[in-house]
Amino acid sequence: MTYFMAGEGRRLYGQTTPSELRNNSPCRCGQPLGACAMVTPWNFPMAIPSWKIMPALVCGNTLVIKPAEDTPLSTYNLAQILTEAGVPQGVVNV
Repeated sequence: MTYFMAGEGRRLYGQTTPSELRNNSPCRCGQPLGACAMVTPWNFPMAIPSWKIMPALVCGNTLVIKPAEDTPLSTYNLAQILTEAGVPQGVVNV
């Protein structure tokens, strides 16, 4: 999932739509939302947090994730790996 979302970062410039005007192409550009809150269930303790965290990071958002009480260490370890990989402190909060 991380590899897929890294490739999706190339498409953040927006969607272009055809225009009836010559030499004109309208574009919709996305902006970061800011802080994202995420609550994950217990049944996929590593997959679901990565499905939620990676798109938020690629789009430039900070996030707060609350893992399930049954499986908190997998999300914590994922956040530690992201910190070791160079994500600044305070961007991924568990």
